Amino acid sequence: DMKFINQDKHLTRFFKEADLPLSDIGSDYGLFKKAQALGRKELKHYSKHRLGLVVDMTGWDYQRVDAPVNRLRALGYDCYVVMVHTSLETSTKRNSARNRNVPDSYVATAHRGLWRNFPRYLRLFGKESAFIVRNEDARTPEDCERDIGPSLRTAALKILARPLKNKNGIKWRNKQLAKKRTVPHVVEAAANRLPFQNSLAFGNVHQSYTKRGKVALAAS
Repeated sequence: DMKFINQDKHLTRFFKEADLPLSDIGSDYGLFKKAQALGRKELKHYSKHRLGLVVDMTGWDYQRVDAPVNRLRALGYDCYVVMVHTSLETSTKRNSARNRNVPDSYVATAHRGLWRNFPRYLRLFGKESAFIVRNEDARTPEDCERDIGPSLRTAALKILARPLKNKNGIKWRNKQLAKKRTVPHVVEAAANRLPFQNSLAFGNVHQSYTKRGKVALAAS
């Protein structure tokens, strides 16, 4: 039931379909906007059905995080942020090493934007709903799994274990449970499948390699 939203996967597919080299992925603004629009469409569709969400975002532009978070909260979601911290130097090196890279200027702009807005994200999500994971030493995806995988899983489990707090979400969940009361023996099972458990968003600026009802956003 957990849905992962990442516009990069769409952008990569569009480049392959157009037979364009992934090394130029940061140069085609038209395809970028197309991928961005598809990501927004997915978010709207999944949230309409109150499915759990993991939203991958860079976090450099505060409004691109603030607006969807407020819309999701209005629908009843609890929102969390998981920020994967990587230095600008390391981020630039990783970007250059991969076959799907972006201009170094974008890496620098995104990195500065994320950490410039960090205090605002703490206010938006609340300190108790923000998790920071360092990813400075990993050189490969395998290294990342070994070095920061346990920390990411710990953050995810903490989020998933928290009860739903959003009043709109509780109201929606109770309404769905009421519909199930015509079949009493499935009420308990249905409760375990209803939205507003937890949804995470692991956003990753510059290569950090990285149940229903809560959203978390992250960036490196």
